[in-house]
Amino acid sequence: MYIRNGIPFNVDAPFTDADGTQYPSGHFRGADAESLVAVGITEVADPVYKDDRFYFNQQSADGVIVSIAKPLEGVVADISTRINAHRDSLRFNGGIKVGGNWFRSDAIATAEYNTLLLLSAGQADTMVLRAGWRAMNGVKVDMTPALVKQILLAGFAKVAEIDDVSEGHKEALGAAADVDELAAYDWQAGWPEVFV
Repeated sequence: MYIRNGIPFNVDAPFTDADGTQYPSGHFRGADAESLVAVGITEVADPVYKDDRFYFNQQSADGVIVSIAKPLEGVVADISTRINAHRDSLRFNGGIKVGGNWFRSDAIATAEYNTLLLLSAGQADTMVLRAGWRAMNGVKVDMTPALVKQILLAGFAKVAEIDDVSEGHKEALGAAADVDELAAYDWQAGWPEVFV
C-alpha cells in the first residue's frame, strides 16, 4: 500500500503534485523508492483485515482498519449452517470404508444395498449377489450378503460418528463467549475419514 501525506495513495490514478506537475495514470506503478519519496509517496505494509466471516472491517481515510465483531448469534447461525452442510455432504457423499475398499453412501446406493439384503434373505452369506461390483476406489468386488451387511453396519456407524462430531461442534459454538473465540475455533477438525 502507498501513502502520501498520511493517507492512502492510488499509484494507478493520475496525480498532480504541489508544484502543478501532472503524472498520468500508472506513472508510479513499478517506480523505485527514490522516485516515490521525491514526491512524498512511501510504501507501507498493507493493512490487516480480520476475517469478514466474523468481523465488519472498515478502512478510514488515513488507512487504519477498524474491525468490529459481528453479532455473536448471527456468526453462530452461519457456522451452524456450514456444519450442517458439511455433515450432510459427508453422510451422502463421503463413502463407507469396508475391508480396505470404499463404497458409495448416497441414497441410491443405500437403497441398492437394502434391496440386495432383502433379496438375499435365507441365502448363504457367501453367495455372490452381483459379481464385479465396482467400489469407489475402482476395485471390483463380488457383492455377497456378508459384504452388504458390513457396508450397511459401517454406514450406520459412520452416520452416528458424523452426527456426534456435528453436535460436538455445535455445542462448542454455543459455549463460545465471544466472536474472537469463534474465529479461533476450527469446526472442520475431527470429522471421520472420507473417500477422496
